[in-house]
Amino acid sequence: MEKAIQERFPHAKSLSSMELARWLEDSSRNPPVLVDLRSVEEYEVSHLRGAIRVSPRPQAWRLWRLPKDPGPIVAYDSVGWRSAAFVEELTRWGVEQAWYLKRGLFGWVNEGGKLVGKDGRPTRKVHPGDSYYGRLLAPDLRSIPLERLAPPIY
Repeated sequence: MEKAIQERFPHAKSLSSMELARWLEDSSRNPPVLVDLRSVEEYEVSHLRGAIRVSPRPQAWRLWRLPKDPGPIVAYDSVGWRSAAFVEELTRWGVEQAWYLKRGLFGWVNEGGKLVGKDGRPTRKVHPGDSYYGRLLAPDLRSIPLERLAPPIY
């Protein structure tokens, strides 16, 4: 998946889960704007603390009001594809400090990254998105079993 993302979005810069975790813990660095590119349902199950949700649909990105001087932006989705596309688009808009989270939120939580739920309280559960990519999320971290999800639409 990572190779396909790099080939499809060559101008999108990425950060590993470990790099982002260190950044978020470093009070001497300007914190990034965290952008979650998943559905409302997925976001409400869990997300990174302080993340704002932006529609995962590329047509809606043009409607997002980018702050005049946004500072650094780190985008994420479930596995990295949509967030890499989003960062590629931001790069076209002239945003220089934008990255996507490599391996997405699934990689983040699989590696022990912290999440919060809709109520702001810590959680370890993540919405698996669909029955195909949801397999990349450790079974004990899934908020619902894959069998209850529809197959992905291509």
